[in-house]
Amino acid sequence: MSTLRPCSWVCLLAVTWFAGCAVLGVRDGLTPLPPQVAIRPEATKDRVEFHLAYLKHATGLSYLTVTDADGRVLWQINGHSLDRIPVVVYGQVPSGRQSNIRQTHPEDGSPPPSLSGKRVKVEIGWRYHGHLGNGPQSADLMLDVPG
Repeated sequence: MSTLRPCSWVCLLAVTWFAGCAVLGVRDGLTPLPPQVAIRPEATKDRVEFHLAYLKHATGLSYLTVTDADGRVLWQINGHSLDRIPVVVYGQVPSGRQSNIRQTHPEDGSPPPSLSGKRVKVEIGWRYHGHLGNGPQSADLMLDVPG
């Protein structure tokens, strides 16, 4: 019967450890992470703010779209930000040191229409860093803006 030398045991343990990490990493990577950004709107008849709270895996905002009850886009910002922008004000493009967010609707850069008295859908998208790299996530909500 052959026996393993001490060096062989170390190699066997190292291979087993790396294989276990790989299997667990793949398993965890295939398990979707819970949403990494929470959105809390605050609306008055003159101003709508979207307060964003980020969990540790979120890498920043990708887009925010506001549509009316008929699905028409009223305002949209798009790009990518590594800054964790805490508040987005409707009609104002957020800025940051590591942000390339820009307004994509209205395309001419004009101010969007007032939301006063309207029911709108807000969709937000962001990137997050998971076990096997970066991925997108999104969430949406309906908002009744006071008139």
